Amino acid sequence: MPRPSADAAKAMAIEAGMPELTNRHDLIDRYARALATAGLILDPITAMMYQTTLSQPATTDLGNEFLAFSTDPETKAD
Repeated sequence: MPRPSADAAKAMAIEAGMPELTNRHDLIDRYARALATAGLILDPITAMMYQTTLSQPATTDLGNEFLAFSTDPETKAD
């Protein structure tokens, strides 16, 4: 059985966490471009697949700070 491409595997991971996006790659791509434009992820999902693997973080330092804040807004960010 062939393994899915890194691009397909990333989309499958997103769809597993957000089932409402299943087979909505147009929305996944749109959201990824918006996050990349905002500086929260390294590159849009489809472009990023060729630069990283699924095990490597896709977020920027700003994205990590945002995730930390949204998880626990009471903690002071340095």
